[in-house]
Amino acid sequence: MGRFLAVLLLAGAILGWIPGCGKKADPVPLRMVVPSAVSDLRAERSGQGIELRWSADIPEGRFKILRSEQFPDEDLCEGCPRNYVVIQELNPGDPGLKYEGAGRRYLWTDTDVKVDNSYFYRIVVCNALGYCSEPSGSVALQTMQQGDLKEHE
Repeated sequence: MGRFLAVLLLAGAILGWIPGCGKKADPVPLRMVVPSAVSDLRAERSGQGIELRWSADIPEGRFKILRSEQFPDEDLCEGCPRNYVVIQELNPGDPGLKYEGAGRRYLWTDTDVKVDNSYFYRIVVCNALGYCSEPSGSVALQTMQQGDLKEHE
């Protein structure tokens, strides 16, 4: 009788008669709080390079600054995917990241820009537990001459 019951349970598990132990996926912690994505990323010209400005309500955590670089001999493809790489990770309070006070506005300057290249930027916000937002929308600038930057539409 015990053998018959074991075979019946095994057949039921294989054929799906007996429900499994839940959804097949990676475990996700309860109450996982993912930061909101940056929605107001702006890029501006400066004498030092390209200034990025954004707002984020994150007292602890970090920002990942992603950049894609396009060289002058490459054609600009509007719908093509870009190859973004993390060029900087900054915590609120880092010396290179300026805090503009009201509204949790941040400012960071990319000084590693070359003449005649186009640059595309995105920001990812990560909280202190390491959970990260979706990347922000992309902003782009093109350098023209030394110290003169031109914004893409």
